[in-house]
This record gives sequence, structure tokens and C-alpha cells, in this order.
Amino acid sequence: MKILKISLSILITLLLLLIVAIIALPQFIDPNDYKEQISRVVKDKTGLTLQIQGDLSLSVFPWLGLQTQKLSLAQPQDIASTGNFVEVDQANIKVKLKPLLKRELQVDTVLLKTPHIHIIVNKSGKSSIDSVITTAQGQQPTSTTNPTSNNAKTIAALTIAGINITDGNIIYEDQQTQTSYQLSNFNIISGNLLNDPSAPLHLSGKVTHNQAPLVDFNLDTQIHLNIDTLKAKAKKLALQVKHPLSTMNANIDSIYIDQQTQTIDAKNLQIETRFDGRIPARLTIPDISADLDKMLVTIPQLLVNSLGVNLSGDTTINLGNKMSMVRGHIQSNTFNPKEILNQLEIDYTPTKATALENLSIASSFNATPHGVSLQNTQIKFDQSLLESSISIINLENPHYQFDIALDKMIVDDYLPLTEETATTEENTKPTSVAETLAAPIALLKDIKANGVLRIKSLIANNIKLENSNLTIASDNKKVVLIPTTELYQGKLNGNITLKKTQNPELSIVTQLKGVQLEPLLIDTEVTDKFSGIGNVSTHLKVLENNGKPSTKGTINVVARDGAIKGLDLKKILDNGQKLIDQARGKAVTESSTSTDDKTQFAAMTATLLVNNDITTNNDLLITAPAARITGEGTINTAQQVLDYKTNIHVVNTNSGQGGKSLADLQGLTIPVDISGSFSDPKIKPDYSTIVKNITDLLLKEKKEKLKAELKAKEEELKDKATAKAAEKLGLDAEKEEVKQSLKDKLKKKLLDNLF
Repeated sequence: MKILKISLSILITLLLLLIVAIIALPQFIDPNDYKEQISRVVKDKTGLTLQIQGDLSLSVFPWLGLQTQKLSLAQPQDIASTGNFVEVDQANIKVKLKPLLKRELQVDTVLLKTPHIHIIVNKSGKSSIDSVITTAQGQQPTSTTNPTSNNAKTIAALTIAGINITDGNIIYEDQQTQTSYQLSNFNIISGNLLNDPSAPLHLSGKVTHNQAPLVDFNLDTQIHLNIDTLKAKAKKLALQVKHPLSTMNANIDSIYIDQQTQTIDAKNLQIETRFDGRIPARLTIPDISADLDKMLVTIPQLLVNSLGVNLSGDTTINLGNKMSMVRGHIQSNTFNPKEILNQLEIDYTPTKATALENLSIASSFNATPHGVSLQNTQIKFDQSLLESSISIINLENPHYQFDIALDKMIVDDYLPLTEETATTEENTKPTSVAETLAAPIALLKDIKANGVLRIKSLIANNIKLENSNLTIASDNKKVVLIPTTELYQGKLNGNITLKKTQNPELSIVTQLKGVQLEPLLIDTEVTDKFSGIGNVSTHLKVLENNGKPSTKGTINVVARDGAIKGLDLKKILDNGQKLIDQARGKAVTESSTSTDDKTQFAAMTATLLVNNDITTNNDLLITAPAARITGEGTINTAQQVLDYKTNIHVVNTNSGQGGKSLADLQGLTIPVDISGSFSDPKIKPDYSTIVKNITDLLLKEKKEKLKAELKAKEEELKDKATAKAAEKLGLDAEKEEVKQSLKDKLKKKLLDNLF
């Protein structure tokens, strides 16, 4: 018993001495005396130079702690920078001494004031962290023991009262790309994350990119970490992110993280944002689950609402395969795009008042790091339905594949309604044919696409098309467009090829057959003066040399059963007849006023030679019931004017277009000049030439008449001479007859006397 008492006394004495020693230790040991040794150890372990500029303060009981003033770590030697890698104005860490005897680690709130970290990637691609890792790995001893198991045996419990990091600053500078990111005013304030089931956590900071403001953020939540079960739970998470153009607020009811099952589940995620300070949007995701082992994120339902548009869908994100993939589908309600434009203060009034009032979208999507596809897409707008499948292959060098079908659309209904303004020289400056035809070069020369566009019914620029197809095929050398359509009872087939050379060459070949020309020319606002059934073939080449386009080629036009309005052939022929009658001195009566100011024709052919803005024609031939019309001239397509000289050759001597006899005009040539704009051409018969031609005709007739009269006189004189000769022959015969009669009488008398 006595020995026990002595032993207890000794033990108590030793314990008291230990306590006294612990309390007195800071009074006899100054940690500032060991600054150089501490710097050497840091240098050996990390390769970095540590500077302790302030005083070190050591506490022992009841907390074993160390407090520092300003200290810094210089950048590694192979990083060319005069600044520091790490700086801290003040640091404080304390461990409760008594629980250490039970292998329990209770850490007081960890304090870091104004920490500064500057990570640099130099021009050779090496970063500040690379040097530290290399040095640290070289210092690690080779061991066959499992450090994790040793630590588990050493520490029975761990408690951290909190973390308090204020006014932090982290800079990432990439000297290779000349870019930088900075996280400034960074704060982390937390409670006891390991033991408190509802420990508060606050994060905030400001992010800039190349010194330009990017976002400010604030995060508040309640979190609990269980290191025994390797689970974490956060609840009532609230995040606010501010961007110069938008503000976002996100709330999550709860997040569960299970390290053992490698899963994450989040409940009721809601994100509200406002773009440009006035465009609200809301995203709601009731449930998110993630399988970290499979690298799979599943979102069974997501809802987006903004400006009256409600989108719903689902998505799956798979990062575990060889190729990451995001897939899902989305659909919208029927909304009013015109109202949205008004809310966005976009001035748009369509030509048709009720256009663009109903729109809905549905699509399935699939995305990988290399491409994106939208499949089974349906876009319903007003009375139209667009269905499509579109894929983008190789995002770095995009190649498009598509299949688009549109049932019907009147494009003109959606064109902006603008007030008519006074015509100015600037807005009436004509566009050359070469510039117009070269426009597709700029659109097509960089395109890489293969697909087909089908439109059942289309009205664009008042042109009515049916069953239109456009097939596009492209490679690195050329782009080929094959259009087909039905229009105005005719059909169009074409082949448009662009060669992707240094000086691009566009070839345009089209065949238009059996088209009703009058409604086509009226709808295209070319002219209302021409009708008929036409065939038009086009062969054009558009070259671009140093950005300057040129166009050459031919256009062959064949028309039948048509009419030319404004060219009154009957009136011209009637006037020609009047001139002839007047020249003959006949009485001229005024013919009835023509009510049909046009010239009908049975056939027309012309070959147009295109040379940039000037189109030349030398072989115009029009076959009309009473005449044959030939002509030649030029067309300035940029100015939309023409200059033609035609000749009307009267060939039918029975009747003209008005039914009147044209026998007097047979063989007459009547010149007619056509000039002016396409929409209002001036048609002027050349009456001076007509008078000359009629005079020549009358002179010819007079000559023929005089010749006929002379011939008749000659015949008369000849007849008279013949008559006189016959009369003379008659007298001689009579004399012979009398003579013979006398002879006969004398002979008879002689015979009578004899007998």
C-alpha cells in the first residue's frame, strides 16, 4: 500500500511538473530563433524559399498552437518571375493538447488571412506547381508500409472547429497563351464540418479573365462530413452568381454524396437568372443522380421557363465510355415569338399581322466531344411544319449532314413590314449580275455539308413553287447544288457547281420547261408585257478573281402560243395600209380603235449572250399569223433597261391579226424600236423607214403597172398589125375566088357552046 502511495505521489508529481513545463515552455523557448531552420526544411522538402517576415507565436496549453505574421514562398527558380508563389499575412492553427493523449485530434478554427497564390505556366509549358511536386516526390522515402493504415491507428478521432480564410487571392497566368484568370476577395468561413450535422459554410469571391470582370459569387449552405461512413450531406444550398450581363440565383434542397457507393444525389435544383438585367429565366431539376464509378449523370426531368417559353425534357451525361456523350430530348409549349420580341424591345412587325404568333419545338439531341446531332426535330410555326435531322461532325472542322422537310410556307408573310421611303441614289444603286450571281460563292466556298431540303409548297418574293428539292453535296474540292421544283405549270432542273480553287468558279446550268411565262414574269416583277409557254436553258460561269466577279454564258429562250403586250401589230399594219391608200389617192377612213393592244405569236426563239451586265441577242425570231419578226439588241440587267431593233416582215397576204386583207402589204418590212425599262418599255414604229419602204413598194408597183400597160399597148399594136395582114389576105383570096369563078363560068360557057 505504501509503495502504491509512493508511486501515485511520484506520478502526480511528474504530471504536475509536466503541466508546469508545458505552461512555462513558451516562456523559455522562442520559436523565432528557429526561423532559419524552418526555412531550410521547407527548402529541402519543396525547393522553395520561405521568408518569415513577422514574428512567430507559440502556445502550449490548453491548445498547442502556432501563429505567424506575414510569410511567403518564392516562385521556383525555373519560373521567371520576381513575385512570390505563396503569401500569407497571418496564419493561426491550434490543436487541443489533452485529447491528443487519447489519440484524438481536435483542431481549433484554422485561420488564414489574405492568402495569395500565384500559379504561372511559363512559355515552355512548365508551371509553378510542377517544380514543387517534383521536389516533394524526390524527398519521399521508400516504404513498404501502408501510411493510411498507420494514420488510422494513430488518430482515433478528428475534429476541426472551423475554417476562416479571408480576402484570398489566386492568380493563374499562362504565358503560352497570354491569358490569365484571377480569383480575388476569396473567402471561406465554416463551422465544424465533421461533427455538426448542420455546420454553416460560406464561400465568396470574384473571378476575372485578363483583368476583365467575369463573375462574382456567393455560396451559403449547411454541410456535414462523416469520415467514418465516407458520406457528405449539404442542405439549403444557395448560390448567387453575378455577371456584367446577367445574375443567377441557384438553390438546392439537398445534396448527398456517398463515397462507398460512389454516388451523388441532388434534390430540387432551382436556378433563376436574369440576362441583361431584364430577361428572366428559370431552370428546375427535381432530381439529379450521379454514379461516379460509371461516370454517369442522369437527369430524369428538367424544366426551363423564360418569357413565356416552357421547355421540358430529360438528359443523360455519360463520361465513362471511351467517348463522352450527352443525350436526351426536349420539347416546348406553343408560345408567341412576336410577344417575346416585343419584350426584348426588338422592333419587328411582319408583313402579315398574324404571322409568327405560334411556335413549338421538339427534338432529341446527342452530343460528343467530336459532334452534335439533333434528331426527329419538329418545329411547328403558325400553319407550317418543319421536320429535320441535323448532325455536325468534327466540331473543330465542322461538316454538316441534314435532312429537312417543310410542308408549306409563305416567306413574304414573315418579311419585316417597312414604310416606303423616298428613293435615294444610295438605295437605288443597281447590283450587277456578276455581283448577284457571285453571292453564292461567299456562302458556299467554306461550306462542308451534305443533305437534302424538301419543301412541298413555298412562296418567296411572290414566286410560287411546288415540290421543291435542293440536294447539297460537298467535299474539299467542290460544292454541288441540285435544285428541282415545279412552278407555273412548268418544271425546273438545275446543277450548280462551285469549284473551291484559289479563284473560285461557279457553274450554273438550269432547264426550265413548259412554264407559263406571264404569271412568272409578273410575280417576279420583271414585266407584265409578255405571255406564252416557255422553255429556258441557262449555261453560265461566274469567276472570282481577287474578289472581283465576272459572268459569261448563254441563255436560250423558246416560247410558243404567246403574246407581246404593247406591240399592236394590227395597228401598225393598218397604219401601213393607210399610208399606201393615201399614196394611191384613195379615201381613207378611220379604223376602229384597237382594244387588244398586243401581238400574238405562234413561236419565239432567242439566244442571249451574257457578258457581265450586258446581254446581247442577235437572232430574235417571232412567228406571228401575219408576219415574221426578227430583231437584235442589248439588255442591261443592272439598269434593267433594253435597247432592241426589230423588223416586222409581212408574209401573209390573206389576213392579218385583225382579219383585214393585207395583200397590199405583202413583202413590206416595218421596223419597230423597243427601248426603256423592263416594266414599261417604249415601243415605237420607225415611220420614216416605213414611209420609205412603202414608197419603194409603190414605186415598184408603179413600175410593174407601167410595164403591164406598155406590154398591153404592144399587144394591141401587134393585134392591129395582125388584123391588117389578115384583111389583106382576105382580099387576095376574094380576088382569086372571083378569078376562079370567072374561069369556071367561062369554062362552063365554053362547054355549053361545044355541046
